[in-house]
Amino acid sequence: MKKVFSLAFLVIAVSLVLSFGLCDKAFAAEKYGDYLYYSVKDDEVTITDCETSAVNIEIPSEIDGFPVTSIGAAAFYRCGNLTSVTIPNGVASIGHSAFSDCYRLTSITLPDSVASIGSTAFNYCYSLTSITIPDRVINIGSYTFYMCESLTSITIPDNVTSIGESAFQHCRSIESVYITDIAAWCNIDFADFNANPLLHANSLYLNNELVTELIIPDSVTSIRNYAFYGCNNLTKITIPGSVTSISDKAFSYCDNLTSVTISDGVTSIGESAFDYCHSLTDIALADSITSIGDRAFWYCTSLTSITIPDGVTNIGNGVFSSCEKLKTITIPSSVTSIGESAFDFCYRLTDIALPNSVANIGAYAFSCCSSLTTVEYGGNKEEWNAITISTDNDPLLNATINYNSIVAQWPEVTKTDSENKYTFSVVPKMIKPNSFIYAAAYDANKKLLKLSKTEMLTSGATTISVDKTSGIKYVVIYAWINNSSPISQSKKINIS
Repeated sequence: MKKVFSLAFLVIAVSLVLSFGLCDKAFAAEKYGDYLYYSVKDDEVTITDCETSAVNIEIPSEIDGFPVTSIGAAAFYRCGNLTSVTIPNGVASIGHSAFSDCYRLTSITLPDSVASIGSTAFNYCYSLTSITIPDRVINIGSYTFYMCESLTSITIPDNVTSIGESAFQHCRSIESVYITDIAAWCNIDFADFNANPLLHANSLYLNNELVTELIIPDSVTSIRNYAFYGCNNLTKITIPGSVTSISDKAFSYCDNLTSVTISDGVTSIGESAFDYCHSLTDIALADSITSIGDRAFWYCTSLTSITIPDGVTNIGNGVFSSCEKLKTITIPSSVTSIGESAFDFCYRLTDIALPNSVANIGAYAFSCCSSLTTVEYGGNKEEWNAITISTDNDPLLNATINYNSIVAQWPEVTKTDSENKYTFSVVPKMIKPNSFIYAAAYDANKKLLKLSKTEMLTSGATTISVDKTSGIKYVVIYAWINNSSPISQSKKINIS
């Protein structure tokens, strides 16, 4: 039994215990067998301590006729010779730091009865290779598996709703995370990126199948912070309209993610939600989105084009910073401000259309946009000069400004249905002769099903129709002059 030999040592020990969260450790007066110590309270047994010389431990299901229901705080703390532990069914709780610093522990099976695992319960278990969290567990505490350097796989049950800070920090050998319910996974409250084992594993298995093309189920209403952080095996994501928010860093560092479809219903994308998704080339943003957080697409180095939904009023700090292949940006007339470093280091950006609604452009917003030569501006020279443009925006200020140029305006579109057609009344923000209105109908996989074209009227609304066809998901309305260049932004109309 681990003993305290002097008052001075006791003072030091208590200080250390408080520092490492071991203050609940109790030294039992009763001994079981050669190694274990225990206490009895309310006719239930708690294992409180173990001799450090123990190598293989089988905890009994009862002692003196009383059931063993818990493993106390720090019960096996620094049992450096321990290699395996068998815990009986009936144990409901494992105290904080219960197996902390068991350097040689390679095998432990947690019974289905376990409902509570304390913080730091297995930290510094360098030799532990795998563990399955029982179904009754709701919370995985802070630093629970901190520095479990040999841990290669972990199974997270559907009932887990929160994982504490740094729970899996320095678990560098994790290769796979196993779950059975994507909706439950999306709902976990991860305290930080080190709380998510995907940080190291990169691979998520749903019912033992590797997840590559992720379809979020309709039962999900929010994708929580860090939910898929570092999930490198993801290549494609479809987010349904039931989801209203994509939280901070939800898909950060998904290096192989190439395509994201966000359906109408989503209203907000959190800070850094897709940052460092280096392979992302295609993302369809829902018209319902009104808020895009700072650095949402930071370092998406393969992104070539983006259409910002009408309704977004602010392009935040660093949203598209270092998107070095970004060539085309569509900014709606709802936008009033562009944040700091919003487009800096977008080397391929040659021209940009800005609506006259923009009143503020932050510092470095267009810094290092070395190819930017032309700005199509929706207002006149006086309106341009009234914009507050902060420091280090030389590429923007040195570009050619084409005033009263339009592409930064959405057309007004009204849809009506008849038995055989979808009919659209279209009023572009700029009307020019020799121009045409187009209506392109697509299915859910973005395959073009129908295309209609009609000459734009020189005043008022132009009407255009698309024959109803099975599978139409949405229709895109746009206007071009002389069939060669756009005179309005495209407008996506969802078909219910």
